[in-house]
Amino acid sequence: MTNYYLNSSLLVACLLATNAAQADPTFRLTNLGTLGGSASWATAINANGQVTGSAQIADGSYRAFIADPNGTMREVVTPSGFNSYGLDINNAGQITGYLLDTSSKRRAFLTNAHGALSDLGTYGGNSSVGLGINDAGQVAGQVIHNTGDANAFVDNPPGYYVCCSSFSSGNDINSSGQVAGFDYSRTPYYFSETNYGHFTHAYIFNPNGQQIDLGTLGGTASWASAINDTGQVTGYAYTKTGKTHAFLTAAGGQMVDLGTFIPDIGESEGADINNLGQVVGKASISYTSNYVNGQQLGGYSYHAFTTRDGVMTDLNLLIAEGGTGWELLSADGINDNGQIVGMGMFNGLQRAYLLTPIAAVPVPSAVWFFCIGLSWLVFSFRKNRNFVQSKQD
Repeated sequence: MTNYYLNSSLLVACLLATNAAQADPTFRLTNLGTLGGSASWATAINANGQVTGSAQIADGSYRAFIADPNGTMREVVTPSGFNSYGLDINNAGQITGYLLDTSSKRRAFLTNAHGALSDLGTYGGNSSVGLGINDAGQVAGQVIHNTGDANAFVDNPPGYYVCCSSFSSGNDINSSGQVAGFDYSRTPYYFSETNYGHFTHAYIFNPNGQQIDLGTLGGTASWASAINDTGQVTGYAYTKTGKTHAFLTAAGGQMVDLGTFIPDIGESEGADINNLGQVVGKASISYTSNYVNGQQLGGYSYHAFTTRDGVMTDLNLLIAEGGTGWELLSADGINDNGQIVGMGMFNGLQRAYLLTPIAAVPVPSAVWFFCIGLSWLVFSFRKNRNFVQSKQD
């Protein structure tokens, strides 16, 4: 009976230790700095740990950047008279984003693996933005017209195509050429028996022309931000109560509500997803509603989040190294190694950051090595005790 209880206790201890060791990982924070100006933010990270985003230079204008895994930031050489903004990066180090001229017109761009920038033009519209890029160099984005209408586009060298309704966008593209974005829903939403309208829904645009409406979380509209190589999508959607919540699509395409930090009144947005199904984004931590002369001031304050098994965690709680002076406001990119990039405030200044999981002995290996060692000690103790007892007998 004693041996039974002893072995059972060891098993329970091992299981508890395994669960504890599988808790949310902690991170080392790297301040990516700026290009000589006062602000920066990071938008995407590839599998090699290269980061892109935008940073101010000394004269106050902005430049797209690429940062090496060690955090060293380099400017993407930009045509004279333009600001540039990096929005996505593939595993070859190619970056897409947009150029902005003095008249606020945007032009999608693509860099090669060496950082040389090519203007992609406006695809027949007034302006364009490159929003996502896959490893084949295909770019997804949005064309904006003089009328204010907008269309999703996919640039598939050496050609391109524009698709979808008069208000649509291709926000990300995966290795299979699937595009995640938004489009007007084909199903009208009824306000009453006589009044109805069409609202923007999150969509998947397949290479064969098929469009999949992902629906909403019970509200009127939704937007897709990112798609991984398995076809899972994240973004944000309205709930029945009119709040926007981050979502993750399940294998069948159904939206799963990722919730918020503040029940009932909170809001959240999913920004990126890796091939493990981990989502990053931002979620409100507080809400203030102040009115001055009838005008509402204040609103939501946000923190960056990550998910593990669909559970949202504030990234500010997971920084183990380098976090002094930081408040992480948004998380905008995550790779399959669990590295995360985004924007935060460092001693009151807006800065791009990189979070790297702190290496540990693989779980459950470390736990089971401990259990094996403990079991060996118990076995040795029992063996010696039995030997002594036999001598006494």
